[in-house]
Amino acid sequence: MEIGDFDASEREQKRSLVILKEIGAQQFLASNEWGLAEFYLRMGRNADARKHIVMATESAVAGDLPRDYVPLFYGVLKAREGDRAKGLAWVGYTRKHETHYGKEVGRDIERFRAEIQGDPSDGEYESALRAGEDLKLDDIIAEATGVHA
Repeated sequence: MEIGDFDASEREQKRSLVILKEIGAQQFLASNEWGLAEFYLRMGRNADARKHIVMATESAVAGDLPRDYVPLFYGVLKAREGDRAKGLAWVGYTRKHETHYGKEVGRDIERFRAEIQGDPSDGEYESALRAGEDLKLDDIIAEATGVHA
């Protein structure tokens, strides 16, 4: 894929956001924002990713849509920012609790695995993921966004 393709994709997704906001298509708006957040995560554009994760979270809350996917992207950002243990715990929360997207969660975790696994053995990586299984979603979102419910 050429860099121009990424630029075109970004423009089209942003154009879609505008249209979806105008027509009030909350579910599709949240989905599009997740897609743009993931695009930015993959491109290493953390600030842009965070902006769209926040927007997607707000859209999900406003549309009474599932939010269990939220900690996955925040977890990747947290790991990139240097708090790998907390980041992996948040990813682990998503792996354990997300039921709306099926196998997509596992595939997305695998895509980021090389980056977030670091040097530890698989056992340490798995242990870090399992540490998040009993966390509370609202607590994760509050800590990630700085907004408490």
